[in-house]
Amino acid sequence: MSELTQGLQISVMGILITFASLGVLILVMVLLRELFAIKPDNSIKSEDTKVEPVSNREKLRMRAAGIAVLAASRRRGTKRTAQLGALLESSSGRNKTQRR
Repeated sequence: MSELTQGLQISVMGILITFASLGVLILVMVLLRELFAIKPDNSIKSEDTKVEPVSNREKLRMRAAGIAVLAASRRRGTKRTAQLGALLESSSGRNKTQRR
């Protein structure tokens, strides 16, 4: 047997073993999924899960609240980044370390 045919046989055997092991792994995963499947809970009735529609006014209020939170967080962020060095060097605050 030449070196080329021996190399091809070893390569083909390696590929076959790899795909066979992947197939076994897939079968194990399918079996485990079937054995431990989540069973649907029939105790919840559709009447209990009704959601009332949100009015346009309420949607507008929620959107305005989100924008206000975003604006406040951005304003806070710019203040703090400008004073970052001073805040790190100051010893005031809840998490201050005692210097001796």
